[in-house]
Amino acid sequence: MNDSSPTHKKALLVQSMTPQQLDHCDDIADDFRGNLVKKYELGQLAHGGNLWEKRCLQSAREEAIDLVTYLYCVDRDLASIRLIVAQIKGELMANEHYDKTSLIDLLNCINALAHDH
Repeated sequence: MNDSSPTHKKALLVQSMTPQQLDHCDDIADDFRGNLVKKYELGQLAHGGNLWEKRCLQSAREEAIDLVTYLYCVDRDLASIRLIVAQIKGELMANEHYDKTSLIDLLNCINALAHDH
């Protein structure tokens, strides 16, 4: 194996990662693979045929538009959570008897994001 082979480069990268980083990477890869297989199978059921024989450019453009739209929605949701957190912090700093409703709202937002599918 020469020093520029992909396997050699991967081995060097893996050596520089902590066990926790490797586990995190593996978790992401496992999750991605599971989702990829499900999505692929659903696509086969819906459309049939061989994906590699199809013209995918238009579908890819539509998916890219969807992705950007989803990212803006997530960004908006996170901004809402940051606002609620700031309000709760302000209430805590101003008065030890803060409105519990704000904390409940924050927890509901976090819960909704955690269960987003």
